[in-house]
Amino acid sequence: MKKRSLWIITALMTFALLGVFVMQMYYIRESYNLKSQLFEQNVSQALTAVINKIQKTNVINRINKKDDEFKELE
Repeated sequence: MKKRSLWIITALMTFALLGVFVMQMYYIRESYNLKSQLFEQNVSQALTAVINKIQKTNVINRINKKDDEFKELE
């Protein structure tokens, strides 16, 4: 092979490998962002569920307290 052909092939292979590397980094970053969004969504859903449960418990406690106060009046 000629020296020039060897350099051209080497340069093309280098650019191809750099392209593959850039694509992999892009997909890794996108995967990370997607996982982060999914985590935040799951945390938000869990917090909402906890808030709803606490609110229901508070309502039940208030009703029971009012019921006890009403029974004391009788």
